[in-house]
Amino acid sequence: MAVRHFFGHGRRDVGRGPFGPTRAVGAPRPGERRPNLVVIMTDDQENATLRYMPQTRALIAHQGMRFNDAQASFTLCCPSRATFLTGEYAHNHGVLGDSAPTGGWYKFNRDGKEAKDLPVALQHAGYNTALIGKYLNGWGADTPVSKPPPPPPGWTQFYGGVGRTVYNMWGFTIAHNGHAHTYPNDPSNAAAYQTNVLTNLATRQIRRFAGQRRPFMVSVFPVAPHYEENPAVRRGYIRPAPKYRHALAGLQLHRTPSFNERNVSDKPPYIRRRQLLAPKLITKLTRQNLGRVQSLLSVDDMVGRIVAELKRTGQLANTVILFTSDNGFVQGQHRIFHGKIVPYGDSPRIPLIFRGPGFLRNAKSRAVVANIDLAPTLLRLAHAHPLIQPDGISLLPLLHGKATATGRDLLLEDLDKASVGEEGTGGGSYEPYQAIRTSRWLYVDYFDPRQGVELYDLRRDPDDLHNLANDPRYARIRLRLTRRLDAIRNCAGASCRRGRVHP
Repeated sequence: MAVRHFFGHGRRDVGRGPFGPTRAVGAPRPGERRPNLVVIMTDDQENATLRYMPQTRALIAHQGMRFNDAQASFTLCCPSRATFLTGEYAHNHGVLGDSAPTGGWYKFNRDGKEAKDLPVALQHAGYNTALIGKYLNGWGADTPVSKPPPPPPGWTQFYGGVGRTVYNMWGFTIAHNGHAHTYPNDPSNAAAYQTNVLTNLATRQIRRFAGQRRPFMVSVFPVAPHYEENPAVRRGYIRPAPKYRHALAGLQLHRTPSFNERNVSDKPPYIRRRQLLAPKLITKLTRQNLGRVQSLLSVDDMVGRIVAELKRTGQLANTVILFTSDNGFVQGQHRIFHGKIVPYGDSPRIPLIFRGPGFLRNAKSRAVVANIDLAPTLLRLAHAHPLIQPDGISLLPLLHGKATATGRDLLLEDLDKASVGEEGTGGGSYEPYQAIRTSRWLYVDYFDPRQGVELYDLRRDPDDLHNLANDPRYARIRLRLTRRLDAIRNCAGASCRRGRVHP
């Protein structure tokens, strides 16, 4: 198949597109049956960990398409989840962190985005909708756990984790359509393990929706493999379900060439300040990673049970399943002990898999795509009109085999300075930046000029080891990418979707 580049269109997609005539988003063909939508989004999962999820690979990836170059445009929980709900870059939806005043559910709700987001648009199009698990950071944090706020608009059924309890694998509280339900804090109780609870809620909801005539979207957001924030659990660790406590014994870290990078002289100062990770810290990181992967084994079981329930209820053949994460996670790359909010490594790289009726099967795409593309894709599948103008594009041409590359510029950004305690690294702060990401190049421009800029040729250097920004041989490439970044750093809607040929 010849490589064809495709770019997004306007809100209604009416007229002639790159693949022939298009029609209004909200106008399905006579007799056309709109698909159900199931979204499974993990928390802080790097793409490489899919190797430990055989059911997810067999039931979704082998039956659909896996995107091997999918990016989170803002590698932090709440900004990324707000992007999923709007299809917008963070500089447009305005959620710049996980807590008030610049981020969290507070900012999303205050700015009115919640009243026009993806589930609201789907409801307007006749869909039943359900959320099960983690919503936006800070939801329910300002009220007593026993009295959570009312469900957000757009959700026919809402089972959202309340406040900080969402990060407890046992002893957490879920608001069942506004009514608090606290589950036992008993680590010997497998039925009370959070991922298992969410799985039961999800399969029950699918069963209920399947008995109705309306199409549905069920969104299941487990907190795994994010570390717990329970005082009884050491920071950085997450407990697996009882059946997996001894699984994968001896598991080692996935060490890319950038792991504990020895020479960081070409990196910005906030990276250069970090010390090499001592053996004791690498041992600790290895143990933390074991718990993270063990927790994903229960998510893998969740996928298996959801697919089985869709099949049992006769819905599988007409259901699109999307598996992804809000952002990736760095463990030892470029001397970063663990974390995210950096423009390279496993921080922006997320798992992204689709299966659905008419999609290619057992396919892998190298197209550069991002989480800004998820809402436009789901809305297009549902023939629903977006109430918020998205910055992303529909991925349906890729999923249907009508295109193989995007040829576009993606924006990566972190717009709020963050500082976290990173044990034994001599660092801990993260610097705000905006970056342009193409299929070949990564160019990073930090807001603080003292951090300099970074340029990586990902075709020759996929692990971001050699910063070419000050190499005179790449001066023209740097200038070209600088101009292209300037063209999209404040983009909105159609101006974010302009395609460009790779340099």
